[in-house]
Amino acid sequence: MKKKFKNSAKLPYLIFIAVLSFLSCEKESTEKNTEAELIKIEFSFGEVELNTETKTGILRVPEGTDVSSMIATISISEGATVYPPTNVALDYSNPVTFTVV
Repeated sequence: MKKKFKNSAKLPYLIFIAVLSFLSCEKESTEKNTEAELIKIEFSFGEVELNTETKTGILRVPEGTDVSSMIATISISEGATVYPPTNVALDYSNPVTFTVV
């Protein structure tokens, strides 16, 4: 009985090592998504005015809005990803850069 307990105690460690090995074998894609595009950034009170030439945007915020924790809904082209991710509270006290790939 004591021997069974010792073997079952090792099981979580073996599972962890197997998962770790699988994740470390993932191949990263070196190809860039040339079609990646930021389509729209919206907040509950309005949409960001995007300037595609300068790759900047302006958001007019209602007076009294707490900009230290706002959630943006970001629309991007199919197959693209954005960081920071959409629908996450971010601090907009200073400019925020979104990267779309």
